Amino acid sequence: MNNWLNIMEMQIYYEDTDSGGIVYHGNYLKFCERVRSNIFFKHNRLPHTNEGGFVVHSLEAKYLNPLRLGDRIRVCLEVLEERASMMLIRHRIFKIFDMQAQKNMQQEVFFMDTKIVYVVQNKIKKIPQELRGIIHEASSN
Repeated sequence: MNNWLNIMEMQIYYEDTDSGGIVYHGNYLKFCERVRSNIFFKHNRLPHTNEGGFVVHSLEAKYLNPLRLGDRIRVCLEVLEERASMMLIRHRIFKIFDMQAQKNMQQEVFFMDTKIVYVVQNKIKKIPQELRGIIHEASSN
């Protein structure tokens, strides 16, 4: 995982699941969004400026295995492609502890490729250097 730009671990709580204890499909996207935001939070910054911010342009997601209440996960992010106003980001979610089986593991359960663009007043614009710099600094750590 040395190509990963950011890695974050978290646990699955009741609020993340349905009555059967299985994670809602939309929450996988929330977990990925937390990792993207965390890049900026680690620098005491927000992932936007007064002028504009990042918007999801498109995404492609694949659910491989379900997550359940109590499981622990690792969410990883990697920049695959970068242009002046766009980044293509790959997210992967791994189950690292299965609460039901009571065992550690490294099982990929979800991946998603997300194209994000920088938008100012509803128009796609060049990503500001200050935001790009934070992302590049995170990738060199």
